[in-house]
Amino acid sequence: MSFVQDNTHRVHLDELVTQVRTAIQEQLGIDMQRVQIREHFLSHQCDQKVVLHEVMWDLVGIIAVAKTTCIVSTEQGVSMDPKNTSVYIDAVKRRTSTHGRVQSTLKSNQKQARCRARAQES
Repeated sequence: MSFVQDNTHRVHLDELVTQVRTAIQEQLGIDMQRVQIREHFLSHQCDQKVVLHEVMWDLVGIIAVAKTTCIVSTEQGVSMDPKNTSVYIDAVKRRTSTHGRVQSTLKSNQKQARCRARAQES
């Protein structure tokens, strides 16, 4: 589980699920469904970098949908839908804010790891 926790912020959770599912099948002979593995990971993951990473991926999907619905084609031409445009802009702002929090969390975790390493060397 520490591998998953240490790498979830680097790799999309679905890719980790794929890798773990294959390993479980090959090494233990257990056939688990992808959704079971994903739910298991998420039920144990309260680490901030994991949660924020998942939020960022959710926002990517929301941004993509909102972006496609901003432009409206009519007989008069092309126009912007104000409601969907505000949803798009809000989602982009939230993703940017979340990205900043992820970066801050990663830097904090790296700093803590360096402090622990120095303490062990002493």
